[in-house]
Amino acid sequence: MTSAAQDLVADARRHLGEVQSNTTQCAYFVSRVFAETGHGDVFPATGWVPTLVARMAGHQEANLLSARLGDLAIFGSSEHVAIFSGAGKCIGTLTAADGKTRVYEVSVSSIRTGSGRGFSSVLHTGLSQADSQTPSPAPPVALTGTSYTVKRGDTLTAIARAYGTTWPVIYNANRTKIGPNPGAIRAGQVLTIPR
Repeated sequence: MTSAAQDLVADARRHLGEVQSNTTQCAYFVSRVFAETGHGDVFPATGWVPTLVARMAGHQEANLLSARLGDLAIFGSSEHVAIFSGAGKCIGTLTAADGKTRVYEVSVSSIRTGSGRGFSSVLHTGLSQADSQTPSPAPPVALTGTSYTVKRGDTLTAIARAYGTTWPVIYNANRTKIGPNPGAIRAGQVLTIPR
């Protein structure tokens, strides 16, 4: 069984070499991959990297070493986005010398934006965190506490921080609603935040 982050990267790799018709918006390719793997709520179609960066405020970190499989690598001043595929590489669109924009998997350090800038930050999607930190089954938790309606872009980690708890506590209390992947919460779901 593969994880959500592994599925995302595998789907992105399926597109390697493809010529992209939307040559000016790398976010279009990335949002398409997220949608194809059922994670459109994590990275909805924006077509514009600065919109994505603003939307995911609080999930951003300047340290490339913090990147996990399925996170997003941001380049320049929110000029380019690609999917982190592990081992210092990412998958995204690049325009080659022939003028065609294709999907490539290259080292993060080799990417430069039109303004000549390189890597600037990581946007944590939570997919890899959910995969690597899925808590073992816990005893049933009494579903008393505060109700929270998931909003677009929420992660269990962010919700937990806001309520002063940890994401495994929320996940264990809502496992039947969320399912086997803690990274797969959906906008509109009503979660119980245990007291």
